[in-house]
Amino acid sequence: MNIERLKNGMGDVYEVEPNTGCWLWLMGVNNKGYANVCINGKSSKGHREMYVLSIASIPSGLCVCHSCDTPSCVNPRHLFVGTVRDNNRDCMLKGRHRYGNGGHGLGGVKGEKHWNAKLTNADVLEIQRLFTAGQLQKEIALSYGIAQPQVSRIVTGKERSVGR
Repeated sequence: MNIERLKNGMGDVYEVEPNTGCWLWLMGVNNKGYANVCINGKSSKGHREMYVLSIASIPSGLCVCHSCDTPSCVNPRHLFVGTVRDNNRDCMLKGRHRYGNGGHGLGGVKGEKHWNAKLTNADVLEIQRLFTAGQLQKEIALSYGIAQPQVSRIVTGKERSVGR
């Protein structure tokens, strides 16, 4: 990828998403969806390079973060500089952190999107329906491969209350 194409604002390296205003990278992306660029034979992340080209240099030790939460976005208006801690806090506040809120009351990924979820939202609704229909918690737990106390927390609404 020639960085000159970014400097010149050529639209062939990204596509504007009309609903969000994100500039979605059309070239190579890494395994986490971040834009890859090659500058002077060295690989770099496209959003970092776009920030440098459009806004300012990145102070040592800081990250370029996305306000839009779209890894492939290279829109300078969606980028800000912060520490790793700032980036992680932003992630937690928006409910995107892989490991939940770390006990800090900051949101965290919940439900079927949690990295360790065993049940989908449809499963939770079906567990609630089965319990209401009279099936024993122990039987429900066995059929879903979870522990009976988990079923209890679901049917009492202490965890995974979906559609209530």
